[in-house]
Amino acid sequence: MAASSDRQSNSSGYGALPVPRLDATLQALIGAGRVFSLQQPLTAEMPQWAVQPAYNLTTVLTHDESSAMMARPATGSFERIEHSGHSGTHIDALCHVGSWHDDQSYVHGDIPARDIQSATGYRQLGAEHFPPILVRGILLDVAAAKGLPCLPDLYEITADDLRQCEQRQGVSVTPGSAVLLRTGFAQYWRTDQARYMSAGAGSGAEAARYLAEQGCVVTGADTANYEVLAFPALPAHVILLYEHGIPIVENLNLEELAVAAVHEFLFITLPIAFTGSTGSTVHPIAIA
Repeated sequence: MAASSDRQSNSSGYGALPVPRLDATLQALIGAGRVFSLQQPLTAEMPQWAVQPAYNLTTVLTHDESSAMMARPATGSFERIEHSGHSGTHIDALCHVGSWHDDQSYVHGDIPARDIQSATGYRQLGAEHFPPILVRGILLDVAAAKGLPCLPDLYEITADDLRQCEQRQGVSVTPGSAVLLRTGFAQYWRTDQARYMSAGAGSGAEAARYLAEQGCVVTGADTANYEVLAFPALPAHVILLYEHGIPIVENLNLEELAVAAVHEFLFITLPIAFTGSTGSTVHPIAIA
């Protein structure tokens, strides 16, 4: 069942993402209307890369303090929140990963990165350009397809793995779809953060290219890096973000969806318009 996919060109749209439109095809994906949250919580203790600023929430005004300045009985409170655009469940913008050639880095659309970057963010391709994302979503539970609760450490998902999932689950990657890959590594989010950050299974370059060729418009996984950890190389990121304009969602929580054996759904995620940012916190949901 394919979603409507009115794609915009790179010059007028945002990579592979379609113009948002809730049409009859998408509405038909909703059965009982069960809503699954696919977000991991943002906390100071969550796993993240050492180079990223830690999540920090500081109360700026308490209810007691506000009572001296507000008309009673009303009181109020607010806080300051600091974190990386790539903390917790987030989506990679198209300026996040580029490709080096001709003595400089280019981002999606072969835009020279140095021409659009500044100390206050990117003048093009930043997170503020994301449209609301409403597309057909499918879960490819690679771990379950192999009869495992979790894939082995540093397992590289292949195109054959994805095809086997499609056949086993009775779903297909079709043009305009979001494809979410379950490795099982979400179980380590709280219990073994070192393993979560350093041993994640994930897509290899072959699988990423397969998704692009099938018309996937956004993809994600239940890991910190989406692709199998291959630092300092990021071949799947280059294929998806730079070559095809396909955004990547990382640190998804796909466990409830997997337990319910829901493999096709309406996928909705709303990136926050952080101007010039290379990524955005998101709260993706699946409705089935």
